[in-house]
Amino acid sequence: MMYFSASYKNVKLNQDYANYKTIDKLKKIIICDGIGSFKDSGIVANKIGNYLLQDIFPSIEDIPKDSTSLISHDEIKVGGTTILLAQTSNNKSIDIEYIGNGGVINIAGDFANTPYSNYPYRYSELLLPHVDAKGALSKHLSHNSGPDQLIPSKLTLYPNHPNGNIILIYSDGINSLENNLILRDKENRYWRNESPSVQYILNLLDTFLIELCKEEPQLDTIQDKLSNFNTKVLEDLNTDGYLEDDASLGIIITDAVFKYYQSILNA
Repeated sequence: MMYFSASYKNVKLNQDYANYKTIDKLKKIIICDGIGSFKDSGIVANKIGNYLLQDIFPSIEDIPKDSTSLISHDEIKVGGTTILLAQTSNNKSIDIEYIGNGGVINIAGDFANTPYSNYPYRYSELLLPHVDAKGALSKHLSHNSGPDQLIPSKLTLYPNHPNGNIILIYSDGINSLENNLILRDKENRYWRNESPSVQYILNLLDTFLIELCKEEPQLDTIQDKLSNFNTKVLEDLNTDGYLEDDASLGIIITDAVFKYYQSILNA
């Protein structure tokens, strides 16, 4: 079993959109980050997000190649968005596709309590942003998009870690790989500048899972609790000064994570 959730927080330009759908085994997260340099990008992000959230349009590639048919109405003068889409229909694998930037990270359920590292909250980056050497987007959806820009990158995950998996999906308002600058010290060693926002989210996530699993989680309440947590995380990020831009966050958790937390709490 997997639990999906998504939420967004507009703090600057009102141009992000995120939502999720879960009906039996069909689960989907869509995140659209409107491009700030384009007017009306918030409208475009909303339209594309709702379009992809429909069951009959399962892929970015199903957006009509003449994308202006969706974003050329009179109320939209110019706009554009990046797109992140994650979905499953079998509760065994997760199909992820995207155009643009943002982040997708894969985390083992024991991310806060493992013996092989002195550093907290380890994870693996999965998304390689579509940006050029100057950091500008090389893929996005807009009036200026050609057919090549609408071909997404794709990956399929099989989240089967013994202690469960957590997948975080987010817009660049939280972080994006091109922002993780590589630093070199005086001894010619290289270091990655870690994102404080991601560490902040994982700290809250650990606390949430501990509280949730103090007693056996009720399956019929996990989804609502996860959705409420997702929304609260963005509120807390904003309150504590981590957000300088609109931000979207999607969370996927396998049920093995809850079993792992129960096992360590009852040990």
